[in-house]
Amino acid sequence: IRQSIDTNARRLLEQRMQLGGQVWQHLLDQRSATLNQGAALLAADFGFREAEVVLVPMRAPVLVGWVAMGFPVDRALVIDMDTVSGLTTTVLAQPVDGPARLVSTSLSPLLDWRPLVNQLADGDLRLGDEQWRVGTLALASSPEGRLTLRLAGSVDAAVAPFRQLQLLLAVISLLGVVLFGVSSHWMARRITQPLRRLARAANRVGQGQYDQPLQPSGQGGELDHLALAFDQMRISIGSQQQQIRSLAYTDRLTQLPNRLQFRDAVAAAMTASAHRSGATATVLMLDLDRFKHVNDVLGYASGDKLLLAVAQRLQGVVREGDVVARLGGDEFALLLHEADVAMGEQVAQRIAQCFEQPMQLDDQLVDLSAGVGIANWPQHAQDVDMLLSRAEVAMYAAKRRTASAQVYDPAVDTASAQTLSLLSELRRAIERQELRLYLQPKVMIASGAASAAEALVRWQHPERGLVPPMQFIPFAEQTGFIRQLTLWMMEEVARQQAALQALGVML
Repeated sequence: IRQSIDTNARRLLEQRMQLGGQVWQHLLDQRSATLNQGAALLAADFGFREAEVVLVPMRAPVLVGWVAMGFPVDRALVIDMDTVSGLTTTVLAQPVDGPARLVSTSLSPLLDWRPLVNQLADGDLRLGDEQWRVGTLALASSPEGRLTLRLAGSVDAAVAPFRQLQLLLAVISLLGVVLFGVSSHWMARRITQPLRRLARAANRVGQGQYDQPLQPSGQGGELDHLALAFDQMRISIGSQQQQIRSLAYTDRLTQLPNRLQFRDAVAAAMTASAHRSGATATVLMLDLDRFKHVNDVLGYASGDKLLLAVAQRLQGVVREGDVVARLGGDEFALLLHEADVAMGEQVAQRIAQCFEQPMQLDDQLVDLSAGVGIANWPQHAQDVDMLLSRAEVAMYAAKRRTASAQVYDPAVDTASAQTLSLLSELRRAIERQELRLYLQPKVMIASGAASAAEALVRWQHPERGLVPPMQFIPFAEQTGFIRQLTLWMMEEVARQQAALQALGVML
């Protein structure tokens, strides 16, 4: 029993460390989401892409400075992690050419944290007078070094709730040996059987099974009190584990499955249907339109109410057993079991219909719409990540085309892949003189003379041929490269006008 208790304590700590890593990532995601929402207005004004660290030029109208927004990995953050997971949290910076140094820790100031830096391997570690179990999670890395998260739990504290059980079991076992010769039958009925129940219960807890209660024998006495105390401990540990799992797999606002749980649900659906002929599953991914505008105008509280209302409406358009999840921000996803593309399009149509009714937020009516992307397994993808990625590609294609829904099309995916290198190719186009300026004359009807000309730009791409402006001007506007294109146009127009004037053509 003692070995089982010790094994259970260490296994419980390892499970809590694994879940603790997910909780840490969840805390970072929450802070990143808050930072991105706070930077959304700046993003709209200055055209940069949100990130956990935001750098914005301030112009009035010329450049007068830069604004950087971010959040520190400080003691307050690791204390939050400590509170949620019950694990001591330490963040270390490990330079490539030097010893590790402490960034932040929730350890008591009375404890010496240096062993955490000196011994970087996972396993048992002595801190003060206690034995600790330590695990490591990589947070970030660069050529200069890496940032690691060390989660530690006290083995002594984990075993402490069982100390009374160990002591009582030792006393009872000794009493059983002494009295065994007097009345073995009575001892078997009064002590041995309850002890066996306690031992089996301890083994179940050691294996992570917290759902089976331990019933007292009904005979009264210390064993029944011990059984009740042990059962209360089982309930407490099980509740804590459930809370940690809920935090790691559930969206806290809507109580819907989060991205991690949704991915697991899609993987489970694909695995369950893999050996059935004709089995299929469809994923719908949707992104709300103008949600950031709602946050900016009505406030974040109204934005949260809107997300709750959207979650409720989405649950009303799917069948029982289908999955509705919130992936983050204003992005939701639906998993339709045993559904083909046609059924996915029907559900997308029902989503559009349920959004036709404006949503009441306090005294304000809000019109709502969304772009919906549809991808089917096995028609569009053979694995989970590819299926989710292609549903997302279809979703953004729907938003670009202002269509309510878009089924995944490889042509859309190829066009999306091309834009990954389009900005660098545009820069090279100016350097390599691939852009072409054409003058379209305007002729006076009365005299037949050309009085003016309209300047048009085309891109003579070495591989794609002549690229019309509709394929690169909107992209240049989105990325801010339109300024360089404008300067090139002005210089080229001036050069050609001077050349025409030299030939006697006045425009």
